[in-house]
Amino acid sequence: MKICILSYRFFTGGFTGSLLPLLKHLNARGIEVDLMLFEKGDEDKMDTSFVNIIYNSTPRRSMSKIEKAIRLFFTPHFVEQRKYRKKHEDDPDIVYRNNVFVGQTLNRLYVMEYTEKCDLSQYDCVIAWEEGYTSYFLANAVTAKKKIGYIHPDYQRARFCKFADEIALQGLDKIAFVSNATVKSFQEAIPSLADKAICIPNTLVVKEIIDKSKEETTTFEKCAFDIISVCRLDNVSKALDRAVRVSARLKADGLDFKWYFVGDGVSRELMEGWIKEYGVEDTVILLGEKKNPHPYTINADLFVLQSYYEGKPMSVAEAMILETPVMISHFASAYEQVNDGVTGFIAENDEDSIYEKLKEIITHPEKLQTVRENLTKVDKHATFEDITPFLDAVQN
Repeated sequence: MKICILSYRFFTGGFTGSLLPLLKHLNARGIEVDLMLFEKGDEDKMDTSFVNIIYNSTPRRSMSKIEKAIRLFFTPHFVEQRKYRKKHEDDPDIVYRNNVFVGQTLNRLYVMEYTEKCDLSQYDCVIAWEEGYTSYFLANAVTAKKKIGYIHPDYQRARFCKFADEIALQGLDKIAFVSNATVKSFQEAIPSLADKAICIPNTLVVKEIIDKSKEETTTFEKCAFDIISVCRLDNVSKALDRAVRVSARLKADGLDFKWYFVGDGVSRELMEGWIKEYGVEDTVILLGEKKNPHPYTINADLFVLQSYYEGKPMSVAEAMILETPVMISHFASAYEQVNDGVTGFIAENDEDSIYEKLKEIITHPEKLQTVRENLTKVDKHATFEDITPFLDAVQN
């Protein structure tokens, strides 16, 4: 069996972080894989010896700014989008919503009308690892025996453009999601493509995560209670402003804790401003991007991911592998990842619930200890390294 996986660009974390473990598992099984990238990225900084990297050179005609404007203006749902922007102009998220609409619409036009065809029929299956351009390219510009495209986030909460996807994803045989809840979200959003949606959970390499957690002995200065969050600093999904306000409330209660954030992103400056505004400079610490976040996670008392929405975050699974108790907000796949009160904690997805849950955990260390003990009993290899769903999708 020979597989080709398309990924737009290699970079630290994100889609690359979920792809690398799968590539390692496939290599260990002797399955031949070509990884096709559209742009040069950070692959030279990583160990990619277990996969053959090639670069896509399919020609694509450029589109002028005037042509883009005209094509967008005559796109169905354009008027609807403009009305939505005007109605919700006070919504701080409106720029993001509009950018998603414009980006997906233009990507659909580029692939379906401006890109030459690419023959990849020499592979048994071709897989697009990301939603948007990569999946559009596979669906519309590639000749292949079998085509599978991935969509990682919760489709509805991520506010993708249904109009663009319903047209551009028709050419895929299957559309993969990383949790059952995100399969359902997509099926409800685009019923015409519901039969194509399947669940293929992400996989991890357990031994590698455990080994990496031991690489550094100095991470952060320990205090009475240390919280760690490993995430992209993007307030649209990660609810960073909410985390700062919750920290201020816990600090006002006199609780002794520090909340560390590992990661970087577009909302870093905003978060720095909120930290100063709410006076939590001594309790909310931004550690920045770390090539290896696992030593930070294993040395914390609690891992927290209180996002507005997620697909099925790998950082939560990594914390569980390291037997660090997790507390997550009730996003789509929350109960697929965590057994509340047994292998972790789940709070309702609002500020008061997250505040109350964190306060309960900090002030009741016996509950934290129970979860930690339960995590030692989890069969981590069976839980986090099963690639059977992926192989079934590729072969059947």
